[in-house]
Amino acid sequence: MSSPYPLPLIEYQRFKGVFSPEALDAIADDSSLRQPPQELIAADGVEIRLHEERIPHAVTIADDVVHFMLRDEAGALRAALDTDNEAVLEWARRKHVQYWENSSPLGSEDLLR
Repeated sequence: MSSPYPLPLIEYQRFKGVFSPEALDAIADDSSLRQPPQELIAADGVEIRLHEERIPHAVTIADDVVHFMLRDEAGALRAALDTDNEAVLEWARRKHVQYWENSSPLGSEDLLR
């Protein structure tokens, strides 16, 4: 099975992510998802950390745009909201730093727990 991630990352690309235990468990429980995340963890330019408490928002930041993933009670993705509002961007950056500083590095062995 080929990976959906372009490995290695292009020189200027980087990925820094913080995942909650719930997100990690969802990945670890789905054998069809396990291999691509293991490849992502091993890729150059990638840093992933585990935050031991719940993270209430699924958010990404790319090219100064904040992307909110909105899920229903069952965890299914229902919508995405994108904004380049400066106040929202600064909030998202502060939250990322807060979760990053209170998390630990994630290794491929963590996906098998």
